[in-house]
Amino acid sequence: MEAFKNKIKEYLNSRAQTDELFAATYAKEHKNIDECINYILSEVRELARASDNEIACTNEEIYSLAVHYYDEDDIKPGKANHGGMRIVIGKEQLTDEDLVEAKQKAIAQYQAELLADMKQKAKPVKKKAEEVTQPSLFDV
Repeated sequence: MEAFKNKIKEYLNSRAQTDELFAATYAKEHKNIDECINYILSEVRELARASDNEIACTNEEIYSLAVHYYDEDDIKPGKANHGGMRIVIGKEQLTDEDLVEAKQKAIAQYQAELLADMKQKAKPVKKKAEEVTQPSLFDV
């Protein structure tokens, strides 16, 4: 939940730096990030109930709800109990450099695993010496 909250806060801070009108709205004293998160989760829960199913929202939809919370003065944030909700934060799309780096790491890991496997197979397998008892003619 904390990662979700930080992502929303990061977006709102960034938007406030580039949008003077939103900066004034974002500075409202009676608004705060915890109530904003409660509002967003309450709205998503209502959408899920309406569809009788799980629901997925895009980053833009979530950010829009956050901005809407700050824009409107009469919004009730909803209850803080959001147990059972699973929040997955989408990652930004990888750049070409990120893809090249990820590919190189994957190749290096694969090579290391192959090498370890080859070394394991090259080790001689020690067999347990079996105790051989030879029958004696003199045992009675």
